Amino acid sequence: MRYLLTSLLCVFTLGLTAQLPNGSVAPDFTATDITGVEYNLYDLLDEGNTVILNFGATWTGPVWNYAQIGVLQDLYSVFGPEGTGDLYVFFLESDDTTTDADLNGNGPATTGDWVSIINYPIIDNASNVFDSYSNSYYPTIYTVCPDGVLNENTNEMEYTLVESGQASFDGHVTAAFMDCENSITGAAPLMSYNGETSSCGGGQWMASTSVNNLGSDDVTAMIFTAELNGVAQDDITWGGVLSNGDNTTIDLGAYNETGTFDYSLVSVNGADWNAEEAVNIIGSTDATSYIQVRITTDNWPEETGWTIESASGMYIDGVATGELAGQANTEFTWDVALNLDECYVFTMTDTYGDGLYASQWGDFADGSAQIIDLGNVDSVIWFVEGDMEFAEIIFGMNVNLEIIIDGCMDITSCNYSPEATIDDDSCLEFDDCGICGGDGSSCIQTCLDDDDAVSAVGGCINAVDLLGCAFYWDDVLISELCPESCNNCPCDNDFNDNGVCDDVEVFSCTYPDAINYNALATADNGSCVFETTNACPADLDGNGVVATQDLLSFLSLFGESCL
Repeated sequence: MRYLLTSLLCVFTLGLTAQLPNGSVAPDFTATDITGVEYNLYDLLDEGNTVILNFGATWTGPVWNYAQIGVLQDLYSVFGPEGTGDLYVFFLESDDTTTDADLNGNGPATTGDWVSIINYPIIDNASNVFDSYSNSYYPTIYTVCPDGVLNENTNEMEYTLVESGQASFDGHVTAAFMDCENSITGAAPLMSYNGETSSCGGGQWMASTSVNNLGSDDVTAMIFTAELNGVAQDDITWGGVLSNGDNTTIDLGAYNETGTFDYSLVSVNGADWNAEEAVNIIGSTDATSYIQVRITTDNWPEETGWTIESASGMYIDGVATGELAGQANTEFTWDVALNLDECYVFTMTDTYGDGLYASQWGDFADGSAQIIDLGNVDSVIWFVEGDMEFAEIIFGMNVNLEIIIDGCMDITSCNYSPEATIDDDSCLEFDDCGICGGDGSSCIQTCLDDDDAVSAVGGCINAVDLLGCAFYWDDVLISELCPESCNNCPCDNDFNDNGVCDDVEVFSCTYPDAINYNALATADNGSCVFETTNACPADLDGNGVVATQDLLSFLSLFGESCL
């Protein structure tokens, strides 16, 4: 949680000396865990145990996320006092201001229930140990080797440490045994769940675990117990030979109910063993094959990531954490095509562990996440509100629905949709104006004479004849009162831009001096005929002969207007 932003400032300023470098002598300490058991570091090292010290605080997201992965829990189960007996792990809660409630996940400064997910000893109020190691940040994880060297001045053994950090299981095994030269005695089976994690469509799912022997002795017999939602299932027994470095997969049974599946390895080679793992088995929501992942980032987008995998674990699509860095408070959408009749698992992660709940840290906007089924009328099939904290959240999808597309399925309709799968009664026809679904009004003449306005002179036709279109009648032009009679209606086509629509254009002679002048003509068509009294109109000089001088006179007048 973002409590880290303020509280870590105090942690950094507390340490005036540098963090202990690798190879330093580990300070000895004695402490009592939350169950009342007292431990002394050097006593455990004297007995030949490697000791891992995990310093943290209940409110630190990175420490919580690492705890959820379960690396240190696995180490303790396999190599701890109830495993091979070669290693101890301690969680040292080093912020003394936190409470028991915070450790149990219901206090104000916590990321979750630490007591329920940690199977190794928890030491509370360990700030004094934190300070003795000159620590300056959370998380700090040391591996202390049982490589005691006698200090001749104090006559006491001293043991060295290395900062192993949030390493992988193999990394911690290397640091705890190979680097420390501490051997793994006996059989050391490590189990890891590799079965199905979702029930597709409420159907049967298969549970199984992978077991790898890290010990020096062969594993020849194992007994597992299992519970589903707290109800005990049949024990699972295995027999064979699993030598050092070998691996095998063990069938843990078939189940139908979803929920929490707990299984434990309780016996190895006839001896008691204590290793357990819990797996959340999710159900599935029916969906079509076309979905959209929609995420609005919060103030820390670099922490957000997601994947979609098939039920068999095949990667389909996703965004790795860190890819959205620098894009706070931004909505992203990803369209994903899935195969019909298959199941998929959507996993969303937040590396800090607080989900998209940014407002808890100050004046920041929360993010949100949704999965939209685009093939089912854009229905929301999964969502996360901003005020929900999580490090990982999982959602199952069973792609068994046909894509739903509403539309007109009548092929004779003007709005026929060939993609439609459901007829939604939206089919339409062309109206008289050729408009799909129109009411026929778009081609009705709306430019009409207002005969009532000029009824005193008998209507528009008389008004135009008597007064003309440019006359003002009660301060309104006759052309506006009688647009039809005045050819003042707006038109779509007017080829000569003379204000007269082509469909009512009158082509004739428009020259008043012509014998055939037409007063109703709106466009001249070159048909005008003019009266002449000269029997020889080409004899321009009047000498009775059409000669060269007449041609020269004509050319001198060529181009002049006759009007």
